[in-house]
Amino acid sequence: PPPATPPATQPQATQPTPPATGGAGTVGNEGTGGSGTQPGEGANMAADAGTGGSGDVEKQTAGAAGSQQAEDAGTGGSGQEKMRASDPNSLREAFNGPSAEQGFVLEGVEFKTGSSQLTKSSQRMVGELGDVMQEKSDARVRINGFTDSTGDANANRQLSESRAESVRRALVRRGIPQDRIEVSGEGDANPIAPNDTPEGRVQNRRIEVQVLGQ
Repeated sequence: PPPATPPATQPQATQPTPPATGGAGTVGNEGTGGSGTQPGEGANMAADAGTGGSGDVEKQTAGAAGSQQAEDAGTGGSGQEKMRASDPNSLREAFNGPSAEQGFVLEGVEFKTGSSQLTKSSQRMVGELGDVMQEKSDARVRINGFTDSTGDANANRQLSESRAESVRRALVRRGIPQDRIEVSGEGDANPIAPNDTPEGRVQNRRIEVQVLGQ
């Protein structure tokens, strides 16, 4: 019986057990360390990446906004966009509005081809302008004539001035003092549409009214 005890004690040394415990501890530490480090770094990297990404997006957005502003500024700054007066209400709005000094297009004023003679249909809008100037008895205006780019530039300038003068004479016939009206022939300067299409040339042949004071 006494010798039987040592063999039972020897297996009880359980050498495998400490390695298993230690191994588990090591694995646990490595796992904990790994999980602690990796998520931490991953989270920080993700956060940094996210922050950097957000910053880039904001910069891109700001850049896009800047581009949009630049584009808008380019459109507005070109001076090509003009208010248009096509009836009595829009005419009064344009005449009294903040853009009056910059000038507005008096739509419906047309001339016979190659001539400074007003068409009959043009008399209506010229008459409406005369009515507004009667109401604004202190107002002075400049009538600016424009043509398209077809033909000789000097001839276009002379024609545009003659057309502006025709509008002035029509206003004078309606009782507006001549000294309240200036005229200017701009020719094919400052086009508001492309001259390479018939539609564009029609838009560029125009009369603009610039309010000088009221």
